Amino acid sequence: MIHPTSLTRVCFFFSLFAVACGGDSKANLGSRDGGVLSTGGAGAGSGGAPEAGGGGTTASGGTVENGGATSSGGATVSSGGTTSPAGGGTGGALGSDGGGTPSPDGSAPPASCRTNADCAYVAGTPLCEAATGKCIACHTNAQCSDTEECTNTVCTKLPVCQNSLDCASAPGGKSICDKTNGVCVQCTVDADCGAGKVCTDRVCHVSCSSDNDCLAQHQLCNQSFAFNGQCTQCIVASDCNSGEYCESGTCVPQTCKPAQQSCDGDLVVQCNDTGSGVTPLTQCTLALFSSCIVVGDNAKCVGACENGKKDGLETDVDCGGPACPRCAAGKACMLPTDCSSGKCTSSKCQ
Repeated sequence: MIHPTSLTRVCFFFSLFAVACGGDSKANLGSRDGGVLSTGGAGAGSGGAPEAGGGGTTASGGTVENGGATSSGGATVSSGGTTSPAGGGTGGALGSDGGGTPSPDGSAPPASCRTNADCAYVAGTPLCEAATGKCIACHTNAQCSDTEECTNTVCTKLPVCQNSLDCASAPGGKSICDKTNGVCVQCTVDADCGAGKVCTDRVCHVSCSSDNDCLAQHQLCNQSFAFNGQCTQCIVASDCNSGEYCESGTCVPQTCKPAQQSCDGDLVVQCNDTGSGVTPLTQCTLALFSSCIVVGDNAKCVGACENGKKDGLETDVDCGGPACPRCAAGKACMLPTDCSSGKCTSSKCQ
């Protein structure tokens, strides 16, 4: 025989499900760096209006964010996170100690970042600078478009040209017209640089056969395949200062804190030894509603009853409903069994 209390709960949630199904039921597929996919519907749940300016609560399979992380509690935002114009929580996916996952449309940059994954959907600033916790555009020219160069972590437009006569007054020795892209640059071939220099990425560099040839520039002779005998600032990460790594011969700020763990959607990742990127550790999809949260310098997979969000059949954050612990006084409830006191009055635990 079905107990009346259980029957009441089941009927109530079936009615909620019927209402929620009136929204957009199409599944969204989100991709994360590395190719891991997660799914989540876009339908609004019964908790509120997702179009509100910072308040709406989305359903447990909410909009896919940051390459696969589902935002199941738009109203719940981690400290350091921000709220997107659509009301979705931009910080919840990384837990409670800072950092946040931006919206896929790039409309709400996170207040801080821990890895490049936090900046992946921020328009124009896809890289994380770990020392400042800010999303930036670039460290090197190679990270900008063919018509730009990297200046103080910002991709700036190069002077335009039709031929090299248009580049006579261009700054920084950019006297050659790259006709393919229509911009002024230092060089397109080695001959543009003169004796003792080579052209790499449209910039002239001193050529070398030993470190002695580079000492005047306070650089090293890079004999690697990519450079084949030119002076660069670094060859390996140990050539750089603390907090930096070697990126294409240039010392740049780390994109994450070495050995620090973070969340990339529902994936636990760890920053590598050089601080240049992360490696995956654990995929948090082994249980229903499982997700990743950050605790200090570590991250872990948690279930629906401890993820800091109101999702599933919970009546309040991580409590109430048939599967989670009972809620404390003042928390939302539907039935007396949702409350530790056994008393639910006007949808609040007493």
